[in-house]
Amino acid sequence: METTTNIERPSQTEKKAGTTSDFQIGQAVVYGINGRCKIVGIEKMTVGGETKTYFKLEPQKLGPIQKTPKKQTSIWIPVETAKTRGLRTAATEEIATEVLEILKSKDTYFTLDEPFHKTQPQLDQIMIDEGAKGMAKAVSYIAGLKAKSNSIAPDAAKMYDAIYGVLIRELSEKLQMTLGQIELDIQKPLELKGTD
Repeated sequence: METTTNIERPSQTEKKAGTTSDFQIGQAVVYGINGRCKIVGIEKMTVGGETKTYFKLEPQKLGPIQKTPKKQTSIWIPVETAKTRGLRTAATEEIATEVLEILKSKDTYFTLDEPFHKTQPQLDQIMIDEGAKGMAKAVSYIAGLKAKSNSIAPDAAKMYDAIYGVLIRELSEKLQMTLGQIELDIQKPLELKGTD
């Protein structure tokens, strides 16, 4: 089966009609575990005979300078499903403060009696529904699993590492704290999640 891709720019009328959702070219956004991205384009593409409008995202790496001057791969996401796939605006300072409180609380937000693979769909959904707060709740849950059993499944560890990295970078930026300060602030509370 042959797949063709044609790219064309949406018309000004389409842009004004709201087909680009709540997002604009040049806007900094957060896209799931990919973290901070910038919307660098909104384009129509025809793939396999179906034409859709896509956001073109460019991942934005924060932190130390990369050793190799590699250009990041662009991410294309359909406009019509962008939010349900996890595209969101960056947390405000107020939300970042709430996220920090979620991470510092003892609450795990989900029962620790269920295995990770049964809870994972709920974690995915809460991250889409609640953005940074949902990510903090997912981190809290997985930290609770780890505190309860001293180890976690590899897929849970992978999810934890990805979400944790995105979350602390976002908190660092919004709360004007270093990554080290944030990690120091939440390390002990995360180790005690779900314990009495």
